[in-house]
Amino acid sequence: TKITANTTITSDNSLFFGVIITADGTATPGTTIEVYNGTSSSGTHVSSFIIPNNASEVHRSLSIKCNGGLRIESAAWTGITVFVLHAWGVING
Repeated sequence: TKITANTTITSDNSLFFGVIITADGTATPGTTIEVYNGTSSSGTHVSSFIIPNNASEVHRSLSIKCNGGLRIESAAWTGITVFVLHAWGVING
């Protein structure tokens, strides 16, 4: 699933997600992408990714077992795309 805005993906307790974050030259350095295990930012915080200075392209990944959903948030999405790899789920913007 391609994400370019704050998004929740809901699921059951048995799914695994991989997250790949890419940024192009228009992304603002220091922008943080937050990943939560759950359907809101009140869920368990899984990880933070920070766009580095002078980054023309960034790749990060992780694998987690979710408990009902995965929430991806950022204050700024310009030049940032997140790909969530999952076996099944429902996307909620």
